[in-house]
Amino acid sequence: MGKNYQDWKFAIQIVMHRAGCLTIATGKNSEKPATYQYNYIQNAKTGLEAWSALQEAYNKNMYANCITLKRKFYTPAHNPNALIHENTNHITNLVECLKSISVTLSDDDIIDVLIINLRPQLSVYHQLALDTADTQAHRSC
Repeated sequence: MGKNYQDWKFAIQIVMHRAGCLTIATGKNSEKPATYQYNYIQNAKTGLEAWSALQEAYNKNMYANCITLKRKFYTPAHNPNALIHENTNHITNLVECLKSISVTLSDDDIIDVLIINLRPQLSVYHQLALDTADTQAHRSC
């Protein structure tokens, strides 16, 4: 097995999710995908040709996808009834999606979004993070 299987698998899942056919491929939905989804690769003779056709079809919307993912990342829809790990998983999934389309996020950006997304009951951690940041900012001056 190739060393990049996990990366390839993740990339294919993203493409299939975007095309609306991931649930069909995983067997979670018995609905058949629309035939237009096959039009992109129906004439491909090799895997490279199929991949190139998919890239061409889906890269057209890459900028729009990038903006949508960034908006979801920087303005997370916090669910106060969800467990912390569920909200954290949502954010880390967005991070992985952004990284898969070559968007660079700093660790500080990721931590900031995770802290901002804490429940109000956990605001003590948010304040602690702010106090720590202020202390570090004063040290660097």
